[in-house]
Amino acid sequence: MGSLDVPDMTLIVAGDPDQFTGGYVYDARMVAALRQQGWRVDVVGLDGRFPAPDARARTSMATTLAALPDGA
Repeated sequence: MGSLDVPDMTLIVAGDPDQFTGGYVYDARMVAALRQQGWRVDVVGLDGRFPAPDARARTSMATTLAALPDGA
């Protein structure tokens, strides 16, 4: 939970979260609905190749996870 009991969430997605394809559109709608409910949602896109992650993708994931606060 964030300050003033506002929930926080970080959604980590493979690649650019602004892509206009099925899964990314679903994610965007989910994020929009959560924000309408008062959630603070950060969306982080990972660099690298997916679905078979390359070294860049693994590094991007490790860096992203390391940057999250404790308890996230």
